[in-house]
Amino acid sequence: MKKVYLNAIKIIISIILLTFVIVKVGLEEIIGTFLSMDLKYIPLILVIYFISVILGAFNIYLLLKKINVKLNFLIILKYHLLSWSVGLFMPGKIGEFSIIYLLRKEGIHYGKGFAIAFLDKFITLFTLLLFSFIGFIVFFGIDYGFYILLAILTLILLAFILTSSFGSKIIKFIFRKYSSYFEVFRDTFKEFFIKHKMNLFINFLITILKWFLASIVVLFIFFSFGYSANIFLITLISMSLIIINLVPITFHGLGLKELAAVYLYGLIGIPGEISVATYLIFTIIAYLLGVILMLSFGHFFFKKTSL
Repeated sequence: MKKVYLNAIKIIISIILLTFVIVKVGLEEIIGTFLSMDLKYIPLILVIYFISVILGAFNIYLLLKKINVKLNFLIILKYHLLSWSVGLFMPGKIGEFSIIYLLRKEGIHYGKGFAIAFLDKFITLFTLLLFSFIGFIVFFGIDYGFYILLAILTLILLAFILTSSFGSKIIKFIFRKYSSYFEVFRDTFKEFFIKHKMNLFINFLITILKWFLASIVVLFIFFSFGYSANIFLITLISMSLIIINLVPITFHGLGLKELAAVYLYGLIGIPGEISVATYLIFTIIAYLLGVILMLSFGHFFFKKTSL
């Protein structure tokens, strides 16, 4: 019940922030921007966005191969797309970890599945923080960049703890009777940092490509409204917005994302109505795709486990 109230508060804050942004920028201007959109860009926008989502499945596939899990890529793609879509509708995108449950249906131990999902999110967060560090320095100054650097160092410290013997003791103390599951998680996590560093680096590069493609989507939406901007700056802003959205005060960053976008893109000459319309379109695309994927692959949640 407490969680329901908390989510309700987040939705209310999102509505308030979004209303403030719309009033500040101007409802007529935003509607006019939507109506001025050049629709010929839509197919290209959808294709690039979908490719960026698919790259996430490829990352999972590469990680699973390194622990000798031989699953068809199409199966992993379906599971990734389904867990990604579930993540859209759950707080903090925690729903993306539902892929652990789906992988278990293929006989993959919960501990290993959790390690793979966690590693992928770990690298994603590290990538976002790294580029946001540059972005925060460029747009906010060195003082704000320090806070992002602190978050990066915290992430590195977490990896060090999980791969050390000290981490094993912490797991046994905290999880006790469930520690066997987390020992498998820790062993798998540790194995990658010891034996498969190159694979982690490849995941890092693919993650950069994934977010770069998402930035290109933003660029093409700008094009459809008759505007343009430096793709490097768009990438920095896009990644910085995701980090800002991790502040858990709104529902999936709705309202906060648009407010921050108006400010940040305003610094590079993009009008507020263009920024708001762009990120509303981005959100609409994501949720429409999410609904389609859940309707298409939702039955996998009811598939019997192989063990």
